[in-house]
Amino acid sequence: MSEGQEVAEVRDVFLLGHSGSLPIRVYIPDAPVRCRSSSSFTVGWVLDNIKIADRPCRALVNAAGCIVASVG
Repeated sequence: MSEGQEVAEVRDVFLLGHSGSLPIRVYIPDAPVRCRSSSSFTVGWVLDNIKIADRPCRALVNAAGCIVASVG
């Protein structure tokens, strides 16, 4: 199985919560679309298995031009 579409950057990070650390994979497009009302970027969230959701997340990042965070 191929890795899926190329994106500008992929970061694996962890957020600390009440139950321990939560894995999150952040996908960043080549040219993110800025929100109209501020200088921040639009972010889409995907809740699923990070490895299984990798290919759809890469496609979503490129199609929407927004940063996508996949939560494990």
